[in-house]
Amino acid sequence: MTPDRWNRVKDVLDEALDRPAGKEREAFLDEACAGDEDLRVEVESLLAGNDGEVSRFLSEGIPQAERADSLFGSEAALDDDARIGPYRLNGLLGRGGMGAVYRAVRADGQHEREVALKVIRPGLPSENIEQRFRAERQILASLEHPGIARLYDSGLSGDGRPYFAMERVDGTRLDRYCEEAACSIDQRLRLFEKVADAVAHAHRTLVVHRDLKPSNMLVTADGSPKLLDFGIAKLLDDEAIVDAPVTRTGRTLMTPAYAAPEQVRGEAITPATDVYALGVVLYELLTGRRPYRFDKRTPSHIEQVICETRPEPPSTAAARRDSTADTPEPSSSPLPPPARLKRRLRGDLDRIIMKALRKEPSRRYASAAEFAEDLRRYREGLPVEARPSTWQYRASKFLRRNRWRVAAAAVLVLLLAGYATTVTVQSRRLATERDRAQMHAEKAEQVSAFLTSLFEAGNPNVAQGDTITARELLARGVERTEALADQPAVQAEVQSVIGRVYTQMGRYAKATPLLEEALSTRRALPTDDPASSEQLASSLHNLGANQQVLNEVERAERLYREALTYWRTLPDARRTTMVETLNNLAGILRAQSDYDAARPVLRETITMARRLDGERKEVLPVALANLAEIRHREGDYPAADSLYREALEMGTEVMGEHHPYVLVARSNQAELYRESGRLNRAEELQRAVLQVRQSRYPEHAVRIALSRTALGHTLRAQDKHDASTPVYRTALTSLREHVPDNHVYVADALNGLGAALIAAGAPGQADSLLRESLAIRKEKRGPQSWEAAESKSFLGASLAARERYAEAEPLLHDAHATLRRTRSSDDPYTRQTLRHLVQFYDEWGRPDQAAAWRDSLAVAN
Repeated sequence: MTPDRWNRVKDVLDEALDRPAGKEREAFLDEACAGDEDLRVEVESLLAGNDGEVSRFLSEGIPQAERADSLFGSEAALDDDARIGPYRLNGLLGRGGMGAVYRAVRADGQHEREVALKVIRPGLPSENIEQRFRAERQILASLEHPGIARLYDSGLSGDGRPYFAMERVDGTRLDRYCEEAACSIDQRLRLFEKVADAVAHAHRTLVVHRDLKPSNMLVTADGSPKLLDFGIAKLLDDEAIVDAPVTRTGRTLMTPAYAAPEQVRGEAITPATDVYALGVVLYELLTGRRPYRFDKRTPSHIEQVICETRPEPPSTAAARRDSTADTPEPSSSPLPPPARLKRRLRGDLDRIIMKALRKEPSRRYASAAEFAEDLRRYREGLPVEARPSTWQYRASKFLRRNRWRVAAAAVLVLLLAGYATTVTVQSRRLATERDRAQMHAEKAEQVSAFLTSLFEAGNPNVAQGDTITARELLARGVERTEALADQPAVQAEVQSVIGRVYTQMGRYAKATPLLEEALSTRRALPTDDPASSEQLASSLHNLGANQQVLNEVERAERLYREALTYWRTLPDARRTTMVETLNNLAGILRAQSDYDAARPVLRETITMARRLDGERKEVLPVALANLAEIRHREGDYPAADSLYREALEMGTEVMGEHHPYVLVARSNQAELYRESGRLNRAEELQRAVLQVRQSRYPEHAVRIALSRTALGHTLRAQDKHDASTPVYRTALTSLREHVPDNHVYVADALNGLGAALIAAGAPGQADSLLRESLAIRKEKRGPQSWEAAESKSFLGASLAARERYAEAEPLLHDAHATLRRTRSSDDPYTRQTLRHLVQFYDEWGRPDQAAAWRDSLAVAN
């Protein structure tokens, strides 16, 4: 809401507060808001939400001019350059019923990013708001999707007002964008599908928006929608419970026109609540009107309309769009003439939208992903799940999709004497297609019902308690999969879903048995159609990704290669995850220093990724970063730096600057700078990555530990050994807690700590650390890998420092030979080993050999 608009709302609100609730106030609002329905909605929502304050104004005789400001707290102090938490304000962007939004920058020197700072008016949250912020901030900040505006930070101002620092988005609200751009029905559907995909991404991380509406959906200049305020309604809900991230009961902050029945009744909030709001938004986009009309704004009337009134189908509403009588909240969006629009909406679109608007959550789409998928099926001429799966319906969809082919076949049938045989064969094929479609539809419905029942378990009436955490929800799901043993296809799908969620949560050991069982079940099922082959390929990929992160790289490689054999049998449209399989396989080959094998896989990955849209587009910057690391390891630093820059620029645009993949690429770029001598820049980047990860993950998370290990390497390269040692120790403590003891991450931290102790004059403490690092690297990377050679080099230096020269000499020579072969003669790791050899022979009293190695070091330098 712009400042001018806010002043208009305040003027009308002030006047309304002077009139008693009832007919007199209603009559005033009829006149004051004539022709401006949004103004009336805003004013009435403020009046309805502040009944107690209104009574106080009247009893205490507060002057009219002070009443509206009193509802929100005085904003007079929030001028330019004012401070809210660590942020300096830089101009008002707008106001609304919940507070004000400012342009702001962080003023404590951490970064200069400009944000949109939403400052909430006092009186909304309860006393435990600060505790709730800490509990929820990590979940909300983890939403990484190009269609969701990021929540960077949240907290309380000095005077106790909650604030949120969010990604600033320049755009037009969805409904106005469609109006101003004169979008066609298909264009509106495609925009809406992107919105639903973003909501689906949040649902997969167990976050529900709760207040979806066009004003929370902005479309940028390039036509990309962005969702705002994800999770803020939950944080501000005055009865929210800290450890119940999925569902709860109690009053919910909401916008009545888009609120689901369970919201207005104060019942459990689930992903189906967001599905309902999406249904209202799509209804409005396609008909130019909302599904309900509120004659009054009292809570009882709103509840009655939403919970008991059945909206008319969109096609019926479209037919009456130009009528001025009995028109519920009309819109002026440019749409086809009513008769043509009615024909377009009648049938599948009617069914899809009305399913989303079901009163009972269990009868809606179970998720935004299902909603979006049905819309895609509609646009592609496929049968939709919102309609009964009759033979006649599926056959009609088939005929529409293939009308020219069917017409040509009909001509041939008339010309050929054997038309009866052709018809019989065609009928059988249609029946087979119908049966398979029916089977997959039934399986999808069963999976949806199972997952929906898990979400509904958060309802205290079902769970027999007040809360249920995400981990408890998943554990309950694992237990209940046993009941699906007589439905193996459904059981495998559910196990795959829960396994993927565990993987995304970093609980890899929990994910492994579920993914193993899903794969075993799917291997036993017939793969006689694309859908079955696709599911088997996906299971192979999912287990491969799990094994890769657990460092079981040989098995992961086998799984990826088998998955690719199935992907390549499928048509292009069904190879949904093949590009990720290729990219992960390339990552394994790169990590094994098999660059010749990795390059063609990466080339195929990049070629395929450049043709993709949506979430799979994220693979391209990751593939570019993988190729950059190959150039990096080969010593081609300029080419590597160029590729890293391209990957980071594209990754930031597609995924956001704080996406985990972007942070990995930035950390690898910092490693490049360290190895090429740009140590200050390397330290700056590593500290920035560490800071972002610390703001998003628990203190001992694996990703934070990796950042600390990388920072330790950079500090050690600058001879800051006293600073690097505690950094390595903290990283090692975290890694031993979260990954197996023989993981390469542990080996890296051990090697770094051992090297730092040698430089700090404590080689005796380094010996056992370096031996353990060498053993892990031999096992996981190979005896002749450059990583094993690095550990040998430092172990040799540790032994030499304690005058154990006979043990040290073969280690140092073997390390140098391996590094020259696997990296290059002037590589920083090779130069480090040359320095160890020079120092070794100097200390052993062999000046001629020391001089020869010193000459080699000079050439390398």
